[in-house]
Order: sequence, then C-alpha cells, then structure tokens
Amino acid sequence: MAELGDNENKKIGIATFCLGIYFLAMPFDSFSAFGIGSLTKIFILLPITAIILERNTRLYWGGLSKILFIYLSYFTLSIYYGVSFELVSTKVTTLLLNVSAVLCVGALRNGYNEKEIVFLKKALIGGGIATIILTLLFSDISASGRLTMGINGDTQDQNYINGYLMFAFVALVTEIIKEKRILCAVPATGIIVFILFTGSRGSLLAFFGAAIVVLLYIMYSQGKSFRALFLIVALSAVVFFSMDYVIAFLPQGVALRFSREYLQTHATTGRTDIWKYLLQVFAESSIPRQLFGYGFGATSAVNHMGGTFAGLPAHNLWIDHLIMGGIVGEIIFVIMIYLYVRAALKSKDAFLIGSYTGFLIMMMSLSLISYKPIWNCMMMIMIVTRNNEMTGMGNMDLELFNSRRI
Repeated sequence: MAELGDNENKKIGIATFCLGIYFLAMPFDSFSAFGIGSLTKIFILLPITAIILERNTRLYWGGLSKILFIYLSYFTLSIYYGVSFELVSTKVTTLLLNVSAVLCVGALRNGYNEKEIVFLKKALIGGGIATIILTLLFSDISASGRLTMGINGDTQDQNYINGYLMFAFVALVTEIIKEKRILCAVPATGIIVFILFTGSRGSLLAFFGAAIVVLLYIMYSQGKSFRALFLIVALSAVVFFSMDYVIAFLPQGVALRFSREYLQTHATTGRTDIWKYLLQVFAESSIPRQLFGYGFGATSAVNHMGGTFAGLPAHNLWIDHLIMGGIVGEIIFVIMIYLYVRAALKSKDAFLIGSYTGFLIMMMSLSLISYKPIWNCMMMIMIVTRNNEMTGMGNMDLELFNSRRI
C-alpha cells in the first residue's frame, strides 16, 4: 500500500488531467488536421509529456504489459515479409503509437489514486457525450439517411461512431441496475435512439450485449441470478415488441435496415461472403503464410473479391488477425484478449467489464485494429489492474455519479 503513498492526497495530477482531455477528444479520432492524420495524435502527447515531466514513473511489467509488447513486436516484424511494405509499415506505425500510449499511460506512471480513476472514467463518459453533441452539430445523412458526423468533408463511419458512446451507456446501465437510479434510463434510451438513427445493427447488438453482461454480473455478484434472468427476459420482451413502433419514426432508408424482410435477405450486408472468401484465401495459402500471415493491416491487400467487396478488410477482427498474422498471430491475439478479459473480471468493475464486452461484440462485425475506444478501454483496464495490485484492493468499481467523490 506504500506504493501509492505519494498519491494519498487524492488530488488529480496534471498527467491525469491531460489524459482526461485525450479521452474527451475521442470523437476527433477520424478527422485529420495539419497533415499529420488524426487529431487524437496531438491530444495523446499531452498525458505522455506530463508523465515524463512528473518524474513519478515506475514500469509495470505484468501480464497485460508483456502481451502488448509481444503483440507489437510480432506484428512489427511483419513489415519485412508483408505483401505490401508501404501498407504494412503505415499500419504498424499506428499500432506502435497506440501500444506506446497504453504502456506509457497504464504501465509507466506510478499509479493513480481513487479520485483520478473516477475522473478518467467520467472523461470517457464525457467523450461519448461530446460525440453526440458534435454529431448533432455537424450531422451528415448523405448515406441513405443514416446519421453520422461530417467535418471538413471527412465523415465518420456510422458503425464506428457508436463505439464512442459505449462507456456512457454502460455507466448509465450500471447506475440503473446497481444504484436503482431509474432516471438514468432516459439518457440510456436516448443513446439507443441515436444508434437507431445511425442505422448500425451491429452496434445495437453490441450495446444490448454489454447491458446484459452488466446485468448478469451485478446480479450474480449480489447473489440474485434468478432476478437477473427475469429482468433479461422482461427487457428482451419490451425491446422486441416496441421496436416496430420506434422504427416507424426513423427515415425510410434507415428504417428499412431494421425491417424483418431486409434482415432476412441482407442481414450481414455481404460480411459473410467476405469471411468465406478470406478463409478460403487462408486455406489455399502457403504454409509460411498460414503460420505468419500477410502482414499487419494487409487484409485489404489480399481481398481480391469482385465487385464492391474488393479491397475491403474482413469486417471481423478475428479473421483479420488470421490473415494478418497467421496462426501465430491469431494465438497471440486470443491470448491478449483473454488476459484483458480476465483482468476486467478480476477488477470487479462493471464499467470495465461491460465496456470491454461491448467492444468484443463489435469486433465480430468490424475491423477495429486501430479503434481508439478499444485501446482506451485496455488502457483503463491496465490502470485499474495495476492499482489493485499495488494497493491490495480487489474492487475499483467506484461510484461515478457520487459528487462527494470528485
């Protein structure tokens, strides 16, 4: 417990404040500026610089750090045998920045106090709120009426934009279930309506999956598994029977995406065709390619399907890793996911467990290799895990909306 003695004054450090700014800036991830790419590349420099200047560092070299280092090292080597040096090196550079940010913020700074962790969680929630506000201010419905954000000609993917709201949604669901704050259902419902207007079926599934996991975890931890089952059945029934009424208010092009007829004929919008094709490519590849893959981010380079599917990634992060890194890369990826899931569960923090679950579901239909919300979630898992190990605490599930704490 002495490790955090310097932080017992419960103040929010400059590095933590800068990291909070970075979390708030999540919605700017897809927009480039000053010729350097994403604006978040600028914001992440703030906490990294502050951590170095604080000189309050001590390297955490636990399992979460080691697997990230192994993951980075393995895919960095793919630059030398990838099918496209330019493509792979560009993607590896982005990977290097993401992993370096996680390791610097999560494994280099010598701990965060309770108030700082609550502040960072609230910053992640604020990033989701900022996403909604910016989307409404700079709305773009050019894609068949689907709501998204457009700034200076750049538009955010309708599926990706919802992931920035995951932290806020999970926090609200946690408050509803754990603290019985029923009024939180109003903004939570607002987020679901927002998702419906974006027309993202995969995001809707991910958010409901995250909510169910939070519900199961909280009820299980309180020894009320029967009640959890009842609530899940009741919630599912309400959603199922009310969906048609909600969809009636959506633009026609968006509402069509949720119709039963459309789901029966276009449920995966070609994703399964891409998956089958890429799995066939893997099966017909040489043994070295099956073992080590085609290079990080190179899925699009080996996708030679005809029509509009040519040159697309797998839209499934598990298949992407099989193509990018072969069997070895897939094993490393699975181990990394397992270690972070285990760490989230050990934290006993419904906020982390629910958020990471939601992103895992999104991975099934999207190629999220450089998706900031996922890396930010992994960052928080590492921060909380390290603090729990240093202090001997087994639960950092802090009250996010208790004003007395912050």
